[in-house]
Amino acid sequence: MSLSLFTIGAQSLFVVDEFAQKAIAVSTVATGLGILCNAWFLVQFRHLERRDFMHRARCMYGSYLFFSLSAKFPSLAVIVSLGSLMAFGGRIVCNILPPLVIVLGITMLIIVSGATLLCSIVHGCISAFGWIVRIGGVGNRGNVPAPV
Repeated sequence: MSLSLFTIGAQSLFVVDEFAQKAIAVSTVATGLGILCNAWFLVQFRHLERRDFMHRARCMYGSYLFFSLSAKFPSLAVIVSLGSLMAFGGRIVCNILPPLVIVLGITMLIIVSGATLLCSIVHGCISAFGWIVRIGGVGNRGNVPAPV
């Protein structure tokens, strides 16, 4: 949000286009709704015993479906808020220095993909070693008693 404060006004440091303005608006609305939802949950369920909580969380159909779906809303609001803030920041930086966005985007893609590939290779090697040990009988010496 501090970046948005530098972009508001006639003498702003950065150029704010319509997309960036909409991104800030979406972030603000998502943050407000998430805070309201958390406050509602705190008011409804803060000092309840287990039995009372189970009774309040159950819907008119006798399931906990609506409670479980509504409990996910604050997390969804955080994801929407962070995504729109990232879109706002990315748009501002892209207006100022487009090559930086491209270079950093490609760098992060390589790092994340490389880490995923490396983890997959290590996991495959460990799994193959475990399979060789089980199938090949390595470590299985028959009826030789273990040393005491």
